[in-house]
Amino acid sequence: MSGAPKLLIVDDAADICQLPMVYYAGRGYGVWVAYDGGSAQGLAVRDQPDLILLDLGPPDIDGLEACRRSHAVNGVILSI
Repeated sequence: MSGAPKLLIVDDAADICQLPMVYYAGRGYGVWVAYDGGSAQGLAVRDQPDLILLDLGPPDIDGLEACRRSHAVNGVILSI
């Protein structure tokens, strides 16, 4: 997966993550999924994704705050 764009999907509902996960993996992205804000923060710091698809209402952290924190590490965030 070296050189492939990296995507982090963050949503507490696993079924919501399935469609973008399959879509982007089929187009050559390395895809990581986090089901809570804490896991998302760890993955964002560790893996430096190129794109983050973020649920704005995860149960453990305000989605907008997660965007602020992630933006400090990464460039592009899309909310879902």
